Amino acid sequence: MFAKNWAVADLCTLALACGLAIGASSARAASAAAISADREVVVRSLEAQYAAVLIKERKLADDRETRLLGAAESRLIKARIELATVKRESATELSAARADYAKLADGIVRRDAAAQTEIDAYRAEAGQRVAQATPEELAALQQFADGDRVVAEPVLMAIREARKRATLKAAEMRIAQDERATADEHEVMRQHGEATTLEVLKLYDIAASDDPADAKTNLMRGRLSQEEHDYARAASAYQQAINSARGDREREAALRGLGTVQLYQANFAAALKNQQLALELSLKLAAAEPKSIAAAIDVADCHLQIGLVHRAQGERAGAMASFRSALNALGRTDSGAIDVLYRIADANEKIGDLQFEGGDTAAALESHKQELAIARRVSAKDPKAVSARRYIGRALDRIGDAQELLGDHKAALSSYQEHNAVFHELAAEDPTSVYYQQELAAGLGRLGNVRYRDDHDLAGARKTYAEQLDLNKALAAQHPESTSLQIGVAIGYVNLGNLQSEMGDTAAALESLRQSLAIARGLVGKDPNAIDAQSVVAASLQNLANIPASGVTWAEAVAQYEGMKDRGQLRADMEADFAETKRRAAEDAAKAKK
Repeated sequence: MFAKNWAVADLCTLALACGLAIGASSARAASAAAISADREVVVRSLEAQYAAVLIKERKLADDRETRLLGAAESRLIKARIELATVKRESATELSAARADYAKLADGIVRRDAAAQTEIDAYRAEAGQRVAQATPEELAALQQFADGDRVVAEPVLMAIREARKRATLKAAEMRIAQDERATADEHEVMRQHGEATTLEVLKLYDIAASDDPADAKTNLMRGRLSQEEHDYARAASAYQQAINSARGDREREAALRGLGTVQLYQANFAAALKNQQLALELSLKLAAAEPKSIAAAIDVADCHLQIGLVHRAQGERAGAMASFRSALNALGRTDSGAIDVLYRIADANEKIGDLQFEGGDTAAALESHKQELAIARRVSAKDPKAVSARRYIGRALDRIGDAQELLGDHKAALSSYQEHNAVFHELAAEDPTSVYYQQELAAGLGRLGNVRYRDDHDLAGARKTYAEQLDLNKALAAQHPESTSLQIGVAIGYVNLGNLQSEMGDTAAALESLRQSLAIARGLVGKDPNAIDAQSVVAASLQNLANIPASGVTWAEAVAQYEGMKDRGQLRADMEADFAETKRRAAEDAAKAKK
């Protein structure tokens, strides 16, 4: 027995299985679109087909009635073929054939009460399906009901498969929208110290798995992966964002993000190319929206990133020009907007870094004080704002460096301690953040320097340096692809080795300094333009040359410094060390002559 609530698709399959008459090949070639289909007529025609199936399956018709049904369907098919060949007079014949076929089938099936009940239920379902059918589907349903089932059914199946895919895609899109909303909410929580970077990144990854073409999702995945120093993952996410960008704004952000990651990967040529492409787009967008704060911020961000590439390549004049251009772009906007304040703080930070490297310590101190003032202004509005607290900590670190160099050791110690407190708090709120751990490690190194050089607290300094090294080693082990983390380990070994040497622990000092030299030389071998790595090589050689048992000469250290100077990599704050190294090398040379 048949179920009482069949779908139209079930009827199509059943009609074929029961072996009802099939139109000739000429009927299969007829165009369904050439025959208009009235929805009520389609319902009645499908109902007649359904009734014919029940009649055959339940043997409700005698031999005469069976022959009549076969003849009626043949007439129906013939009329349809004739109409498809543009015999207009056949339209009346087709309508009559449909009506006669339906009347005959209905008259037979009504003799069985159970069958009639099923027919009534089917009519309601078919009516609903036909009412929702597209014109193409409606024509195919009429073709099927007119007996041309073999041709019509593949069309109906294709239509329904396409609709199924569209429905599933719409469901996936809706799910992805909800997942993005959850991720966006957690990003707000992260900015207030209420969620970790990895937690938020996982949520954006889930959203991307359901909608991989959403550029905004991939932009966030890139930014968060970048914060975690997972540069390969970040680059992949930014490339996905570039490929799926729906406009210049999304494309500009993705290019800028990719260029930033390439800078961290020391791929300077690619970084500069993508940042310049991003700048072209941002200037175009800003020209179209001259009052847009967001457009001005994008221009400033591009200038800042281009400046960082110039700085990494030792082009300080180009870097300073780019940083000043960023400030100029921001100066044409509402300076009270939070995002604008952040960029102004960032630009001042980068300008101060360049001034410090160039030997203008007083100017650097002033730039970083401006950075700190702006960050505190934002933090006063929202004390839990993570970005503001990050800038406060970074500014304090740099202010401490300037104060230390200017001889204000007490003020420097206070600045470093406050910096460490800020990042200790942030790291506690988000223990998965590599950046916070890295900043904390750098702060420990500077605190150790003050205890060692100014307070002459060798035991305290050694403990602080050891903490710094352990933290850097743990981070580098988690992210072996990160050049900056490897540099952190090398610097930690330099700091500890120098102190061990002064404390008379020569064996330990040699081991530490050789470790730093090996790490830094490995990085220089991959990229000779890596200024930080070159600087660590110089510091390691200088400290090793100071230990006679090392076998390293002062002339080797001088050669390293001179090479850096020739390549434009020698910073102003390294000039004193370079001079001292040359003096010691000259003494050795004089002794050798005697």
